[in-house]
Amino acid sequence: ITALAAYVPAAGIGAAAQQFATDLAVVITTIVNGLQQAGILASAAVVAAGEMAGKLGDLLGVVAGGIEAIKALASHPNFYKVKSALYDLVEQGLDRNGDRALPWLRKSTPAFVRAELTTVSSWYELTPKGEKRPKRPDGEIGGLVLTAGTYPGIRELNGIITTPVFRRDYTLIQASGYDQKLGVLYRPARPVRPVSEDPSRDQLARAKQMLLSVIGDFPFRMGTADIARGVWLAAIFTRLCRFTFTGNIPMFVVSAGESGSGKGKLIDAAAIISDGVEAWKRTKACDDAEIERAIGAAV
Repeated sequence: ITALAAYVPAAGIGAAAQQFATDLAVVITTIVNGLQQAGILASAAVVAAGEMAGKLGDLLGVVAGGIEAIKALASHPNFYKVKSALYDLVEQGLDRNGDRALPWLRKSTPAFVRAELTTVSSWYELTPKGEKRPKRPDGEIGGLVLTAGTYPGIRELNGIITTPVFRRDYTLIQASGYDQKLGVLYRPARPVRPVSEDPSRDQLARAKQMLLSVIGDFPFRMGTADIARGVWLAAIFTRLCRFTFTGNIPMFVVSAGESGSGKGKLIDAAAIISDGVEAWKRTKACDDAEIERAIGAAV
């Protein structure tokens, strides 16, 4: 099925598979005839070649089934491709606070692919009388789909977001669901009211004040409050604008002179606004090697 990649554009998949089958049959027939004419192919080999030709139809039937399976999965709402692999979306369970857990991607398995195919397609086999009889997808279909490495029609997923973010053209994603332009899936963690995409300067000023009111009584170090609030805003907008730039993304670190001063609350206040959930946090390690391992595990 991997060899079919060159034959399979985004559209016309059935015709492309048929063309592949025709080309392959012509090649095999030409080789067999040429060997016979040259006297190289013995009678036993002729019989073997005939048997091979008989099995070719079965092989092509399986391959064509795999192609049709990929075509059917393109209409499934929960299958996505990430680079050259197929994933399915999981939306179930509760988090530690009893709220609905955030959606996540799971690498698809042959059994799951085969089971889900029945929800978006119907499979048949021909009886000896030429009549259609319903059947389940063949057992090898799931494996064929996952080894294909190319999935025309199935949506590419660049990420799952739980709050509105800016596209590369600085327009704002506000509609729940898959965003075709950015290739991300928007699943709001909490209800989010739509905002104007062309706000006035007064609206922007009020929005800034509303954000800063969240940390209005936070005990920043004397003389650093304005800078600290600016960094806190930058942490929020770095997340909201993360798809508008490439390269390294700044890291924001919070420190304090004593425990229990509210470092975690300051981080969570930004994370809930930018991502809809509390941040994943850990205590700073004592040595550089441990810090490197912690950062590596987080990313």
